[in-house]
Amino acid sequence: MSYEDIMIAGDVTEALEAWLARRYENVVDIEVRGVLEGEYAAVAYAAVQSPQSYGSVGAVVLMLKHDLEGGADGYRIKEMTEDEGPVVDFCPLRILDQLSPTENHFAEHWRDRCRQRITESDVTPQFSKS
Repeated sequence: MSYEDIMIAGDVTEALEAWLARRYENVVDIEVRGVLEGEYAAVAYAAVQSPQSYGSVGAVVLMLKHDLEGGADGYRIKEMTEDEGPVVDFCPLRILDQLSPTENHFAEHWRDRCRQRITESDVTPQFSKS
């Protein structure tokens, strides 16, 4: 899916949740994380239900970048479902734990990468006494 224009004048989390609510039956949970590197202003991870999912919960990743031509409130947004194997893989455990089981290879791989990142970030370096 390509980028779409979006105007966000207020709270980014509320705006992205409303954007998702227009596309999905239910937004179960969402977390927006700011990114201060590369082209992204923020990345959001959401657990959602769609009418086609028969009640199961899947993940959606939203990548948000500033649109300089759109002014201060102008952004470009790109949506990827976990079935598309998003590159960004910093989904919080809270969102991952709400997802229904899947047999989709791309989704399984993405979930595994996210869990690996969580594990790696929880590792505290061990220092030896000299």
